[in-house]
Amino acid sequence: MTCRWACRRPIESTEPENWWASLDDEVMGCLTGGESMEPAEIGRRMGLSESAVVSLLTLLASQGRVRICRVAPANGRPLESAVSRAA
Repeated sequence: MTCRWACRRPIESTEPENWWASLDDEVMGCLTGGESMEPAEIGRRMGLSESAVVSLLTLLASQGRVRICRVAPANGRPLESAVSRAA
């Protein structure tokens, strides 16, 4: 089974709880070693769009699993999407 994002990532399980947990674990794996990363870089490593990673990070922050400590104005630059990366 593949997800609906343009990345066509394989899904390990059809159970939504396991699917989300797998994504959460993958995000957390990107952050091992204590270094901070930009959402776009996490997205590149995971094969997801920046906006998808921002959504995952928001949920993880609400659970107290990550800390969002910096933001910057977009300056007219839209978030990187999976569609624009594929072009």
